[in-house]
Amino acid sequence: MTTEKIALLVALAAALCWALGGMIAMNATRRVGAIAFNRWRMLGVLCMLAGISPWFSFGIEPSFEQVVLLCCSGLIGIFLGDTLLFTALSRMGPRRVSMLFAGHAPLTALLGVFVLSELLTWLQAGGVFLTFLGILVAVFYGKRADKIDQWEEVRGSLWVGVAMGLLAALGHAIGALLARPVMEAGVDPVLATLIRVGVSVVGYFLLLALPYQEVRGREALGIGGVGIVLLSGFVGMVLGASLYVYALGGAEAGIVATLASMSPVLVLPFLWIRNGYPPAPLAWGGAAMAVAGAAMIFV
Repeated sequence: MTTEKIALLVALAAALCWALGGMIAMNATRRVGAIAFNRWRMLGVLCMLAGISPWFSFGIEPSFEQVVLLCCSGLIGIFLGDTLLFTALSRMGPRRVSMLFAGHAPLTALLGVFVLSELLTWLQAGGVFLTFLGILVAVFYGKRADKIDQWEEVRGSLWVGVAMGLLAALGHAIGALLARPVMEAGVDPVLATLIRVGVSVVGYFLLLALPYQEVRGREALGIGGVGIVLLSGFVGMVLGASLYVYALGGAEAGIVATLASMSPVLVLPFLWIRNGYPPAPLAWGGAAMAVAGAAMIFV
């Protein structure tokens, strides 16, 4: 199996980790608050990465310039991106947020146009349109009318949640583009993730200087909450983010982003298992449209 094929399989594994990580964190995020939950989550991830880095590291150490790129990638992709992602998760639930995060792939393509002066073919432009159309279908029409589920409850303005989800996808896309040349050079993916997470942890604790209760959290985590934080962090970040940056080293950023956008499809069977009934047909249809559109971009 070629290095590129391995990287593509790893990108799919990262998508699965992100889907599971969001579901694990759902209830605790709403109870504690998105920013406070993610602060403790990232601190736990940092400790876990520091513990495993000497044993599971492979690849070269980054140069100073590469460390700067990884720090910028961590601030934009993790600190800003994950904060917005988990805030949107607490507002709209995992299904809608997973669909919005599928915008990661077309946003990567658009960034390539404006930042790297790349050109989109008509097929790729159609893929961008189809992806966002699928996102809108699943977000606004994907709820089952005959079932009531607290995870489908929208807290606050739906449009604010949608904006946060799309900004989170944009943050992750920028973070991926910044990390791509570093990982292509063969830098150790675990060490790269450690650097990205470390700078985000600094950002989260600096936020405590702000006079807002949401930053500090609505209530204490408790023993059960600590377990959820560690499990979500291990699945979504220690595994998911490390697999993602590894994939960036073996395949084009756009292709990796496309496979990572499979999270909306992967989360639906888990919701089916949890709820005991399948999601609405439009949820499946919207997810399929989004992934098909993302695939069109990079044909």
